Amino acid sequence: MPKNVMTEGEWAKARRDAPKVKSATGLKATAYQGHYWAYQFMLDVGRDKLATSRQLNSNHQDNFNMASFQHLPHEIVQLIGSYLSPTSLRNFSLVNSLCCAVSDQGIFQHIHLVLSKRKKLVEELHRWDQILHQSPRRASRHVRRLTISCTCYPRGWTDFESWAETKYWSCGFFCDCVPDNGVLHDFFYYPTGSTALTAAKLDQAGQAELEDEDERWRWQEKWNWSPLTEFIARLPALHELVYFRRNVPPPGLLDVLDDRHPRCRLHILFPPFEVLPGNRGRINRYHRQLFTSPNLHHVAVDVSETSHEAHAVPDIPPRSLYWLGISDNNVTAACFEALARYILFSSLRCLVLTGDIRDDGIAWLVSKAGIFTSLEALTCDLTTRDDDRYSFEVRQRRDQAGVAVLAAFRPLKRLMLNDLYGRAVYDAALRYHAPTLQQLFLHSAHDKILLHASVKMIDNICLTCPNLRKLRLSIRRSQGDRHEVEHYRALARIPKLELLHLYLDPINYSRDPDSPETYDLTRAPAVDDAYIRQSLVNYAVDASLAASIFRIIAKNPFTGGYSAFKGITVYVRTGRAREISSGNPAYASYFSFLHYLTHKSWKCTRGEGYDEVVVKEIDVVYLPRMSEEVEGIGGDPAGLFRKERIYHPQSDVEDLEGYRPGGYHPTFIGDTLCDDRYKIIHKLGYGGYSTIWLARDQQRQRYVSLKILVAAASQDDNNNESKILRLLSKGGLEHPGRRFIPTLLDQFSFNGPNGHHQCLVGEPAGCSIASSKENSTNLMFPRDAARSIAAQLVMGIDYLHTNDICHGDLHLGNFLLRVPEFDNLSPDELYERHGKPYEVPTHRLDGRPSTPHAPLHVVYPMKQNMPSNEITDPEILISDYGTSFAVSKTTSPRLHTPALYSPPEDFFNDRIIGTAADVWTLGVVLYDAMGERPLFETFAWDPDDIIGEMVNTLGYEQMPERWWNSWKCRSEFFNEDGSWVSNFRRIGTPAFRRLHQRMRDMGRGETPEGCQWDVAGGELKALEDMLRSMMTFEPAQRPTTRQLMASEYIVKWALPAWQEQMQRKH
Repeated sequence: MPKNVMTEGEWAKARRDAPKVKSATGLKATAYQGHYWAYQFMLDVGRDKLATSRQLNSNHQDNFNMASFQHLPHEIVQLIGSYLSPTSLRNFSLVNSLCCAVSDQGIFQHIHLVLSKRKKLVEELHRWDQILHQSPRRASRHVRRLTISCTCYPRGWTDFESWAETKYWSCGFFCDCVPDNGVLHDFFYYPTGSTALTAAKLDQAGQAELEDEDERWRWQEKWNWSPLTEFIARLPALHELVYFRRNVPPPGLLDVLDDRHPRCRLHILFPPFEVLPGNRGRINRYHRQLFTSPNLHHVAVDVSETSHEAHAVPDIPPRSLYWLGISDNNVTAACFEALARYILFSSLRCLVLTGDIRDDGIAWLVSKAGIFTSLEALTCDLTTRDDDRYSFEVRQRRDQAGVAVLAAFRPLKRLMLNDLYGRAVYDAALRYHAPTLQQLFLHSAHDKILLHASVKMIDNICLTCPNLRKLRLSIRRSQGDRHEVEHYRALARIPKLELLHLYLDPINYSRDPDSPETYDLTRAPAVDDAYIRQSLVNYAVDASLAASIFRIIAKNPFTGGYSAFKGITVYVRTGRAREISSGNPAYASYFSFLHYLTHKSWKCTRGEGYDEVVVKEIDVVYLPRMSEEVEGIGGDPAGLFRKERIYHPQSDVEDLEGYRPGGYHPTFIGDTLCDDRYKIIHKLGYGGYSTIWLARDQQRQRYVSLKILVAAASQDDNNNESKILRLLSKGGLEHPGRRFIPTLLDQFSFNGPNGHHQCLVGEPAGCSIASSKENSTNLMFPRDAARSIAAQLVMGIDYLHTNDICHGDLHLGNFLLRVPEFDNLSPDELYERHGKPYEVPTHRLDGRPSTPHAPLHVVYPMKQNMPSNEITDPEILISDYGTSFAVSKTTSPRLHTPALYSPPEDFFNDRIIGTAADVWTLGVVLYDAMGERPLFETFAWDPDDIIGEMVNTLGYEQMPERWWNSWKCRSEFFNEDGSWVSNFRRIGTPAFRRLHQRMRDMGRGETPEGCQWDVAGGELKALEDMLRSMMTFEPAQRPTTRQLMASEYIVKWALPAWQEQMQRKH
């Protein structure tokens, strides 16, 4: 057993010594391959207070440092960064090292604050401030989601998790109910289970007087919440705030959201809705502000019949919501009637029904189902709290309720059924919703009858659900016989399936006294654990269905309960799985972490007294990619990335599947090219159709960049980029924008194992403006540097347009910063400054040795830290001309600009594409480069959302009538007069933010007194006028770049800043 592993006996003793500490992990490790110490650290953090800081120090002081995390796979670091809380360890330097390393990869997207004491509130926020705002890369830039799980209550309050776990565990399913086109889908996650979701109840004996809501509110109003609200205000790009408290959010929070995060979505899982219609009809100011806030998006309601009296409904106008959860032990028609008075059911996209909904409540839902006109997702967790919960009468009543609800609602896209007992419920789900279903989650088959119904249902799913993309089956008390396993194989026939989560629970009835079934224990069927486990692995691999097998894990048996607990999660056709579903977030992170640490085998134990379960040779299996296009030149015409996967994927490097005939050239550090003239020193970057290397020109003793194109793009010796660069090199040297265009120093070709490759030789450059901003502490360049950048970009694009070239792919990633010359550095000195090349071996999925088509190891790009806040004299280089075109010689040009930067004519298929498209994009780029945040912000790069942002920013009056009338989804955003629709159902908040308002949001001060711009001289107004003219909807009405060079802003502020920079240089 490896050193420092806590044995079962030690674990049991620790639990006895600290009985009040909740365990965050049930996984006991014995041996793991890969970064064992990192995984052990995760376990120790999971044990939280069971491990003292001294123990953690001794365990990890030799291994735990920033360098150790520097080259860990992105997924591992993301998991650590997502679930780590600084107060889990008393040794802050240890945590700070980790968090700095995590922030280097820019993946602090989700922070979960668990606050238990007033003192710890300030301490926790202070530490996060240090990590997020003082790290080298300013990790706060990447925070998108903040979860607050507070237990800050006066004495007499206690926290408990059973109520939350039983009622709201199903919320986790609706992480998948975010629209599939949302970027949010990649990391949207509800922490559920006992270790993350906490609520509070009143200790009646200790604080009975706090039952009065006014008293409870007065206590909260006295609390000093300013550290929390100030912390939230400092996060620059928060998209979601999840507040896990039974009380309302702290005073001032809504003001912060309105001011700093107007598009942030507020999720309240335990709001005091019982006080809205109750409490003798009184409602205070903050309750009203909360419920009428445009940020409010998700609400979970704990209703009861007594709290919703008709005469006590407050005077609050009904509002729209995206998500509503309803739960209680006694949900009646009166509860729904009260909710309908202040929630527009017609706006709901997701509805969660949990708890014991009474017959009259079911009848109300069935009779009023027609008002749920926008509903797409439904959870039915109609469990009962009756004493005889397994009786035939109770089951029959639950089944009838489930069938009635499923039959009443319109066809749904996402459906979750939990703890529904009879086959009729599942038949109803398929009968009424199968044609439209995209996600289906069926949980907990409780008896043998339903097991056979489930097997039959699998066949029906295959035949009746043509659009199903995600399927989760949880079948308890599975027999595990061969006949059952054969039916699971049929799931491979579902044509569009992307994710399969199959969770089986084989049970030995002779050891399960809690089982409701009555069997003759002497004749109880023996569960073939080994067979079902091996069969499922074979099914996933042999059928070529699995994208990855995440876990086959044995869990400690419940007290007096299950003797076997098996589960398998299979992700299909997704390329790379994001996370694992689990009721406990600790399990989720550990299982995912385990997957990325091990490639071949791992073992775990089922607990003391049980034999080890050893699973060998579990490997990652990938499907052939579907017809997805690769970002780059014209998609993937050579089909390099659509063939069957061969290699284990690596993060932050080129797609290894491109190493095949027609693809990338396998390049190694030390290789020489062009008759030994160019020697490879380091790697600069990669793209969909090339890899870029830093090389030493051994003839002229200088460093150059080598852009090696894939063989499929090198068949024409006059490839597009080289043609454009040669044409631009012939332009007038007197033009001031000529200096911002890269020089093509050389061009040659060579043969390699994957074909004939073109290589373009140019001058090396540093990181992009986008990377520089992300690495900074404030996401901005200094004021004069921003002015200089504006002048350089306008002059550079004007040089292109003067020479009849439209760039066609302008964004911050294609504007590079020149680096100080380092030709006088030797390779060793360069490595000392920027780090040696980091190489990771490549592995084939089938275990065979690599072929000459692929390198034995892949090289990570060189890190060039150039934080924007530290750059005073920026020099820009406009790069990437692979999609550029000559305007006068191209009949049907195609733009490759990212969606958020694309001009409107590209969305409306207007074929008049020319230099005016570059002008629009340049306006969006200038706002982003000169400020803190991008101009257009959407939760998804959906074309309609982006068009909506354009109209929101510039006004509908400016849009040409031909586009306004042809916009098919306009009615989802705006009325005919350009005002927001009242039943807005898209993700986000329908609030007007015109361009002049967004100018104040650039991050350089919102008041004239504190603004960095020359407000008195009219700089901000001049900049706004220039940007507004550049982003005129009608392309013909936009100014040319020559006119922009003569604009007031460029002449009075931008050009002088650039000229002063040149004087300092010379």
